Amino acid sequence: MLEIEDILLWINNPHNLNELGWCYYYSKGVAQDFAMAAMLFEKAAEAGFAYAQYNLAKCYAAGDGVEANLEKAFYWFKQAAEQGDAYAQNKIGWCYENGNGVEKDLEKSLEWYTKAAEQGDEIAQYNLGVHYSNTEGLDHDLEKAEEWYKKAADQGHLDAQYKLEDLRIGMGLFDSWI
Repeated sequence: MLEIEDILLWINNPHNLNELGWCYYYSKGVAQDFAMAAMLFEKAAEAGFAYAQYNLAKCYAAGDGVEANLEKAFYWFKQAAEQGDAYAQNKIGWCYENGNGVEKDLEKSLEWYTKAAEQGDEIAQYNLGVHYSNTEGLDHDLEKAEEWYKKAADQGHLDAQYKLEDLRIGMGLFDSWI
């Protein structure tokens, strides 16, 4: 039988709070309740748990269980990103690229995408491929675009696979689709 001390230790563990929040968010064993999920994510996020910070940021970005607030979403994504969470780093890159919750800054966007991509995040790798293939001026670098598209494509990212082939055809590396 569980002792009250064991229950309190479990409840106050940020990992456990995040997991319970996940259950409420995705309706796993309990009725879906975004407000309860957000509250549990917040408690774990405030304790410094990166996964909960990421999950809480997603709640703020979508308005799931809390009022949508892009500035708060950015804040919590950044908290997780600074702890090395690659998914959060990619989201921070996206926020800077699009000016969501923060002033648009393409240089910072590139910095955060690169941090995530170097950890193997296929979406960030794809985003870097897009950056290097679409930008004008100093950042326009088709070889870097090809490198990042290939890394994402090798992980099964379908859009990266298509972009990689289009890029190679455009670079004259293939004569046709045959």
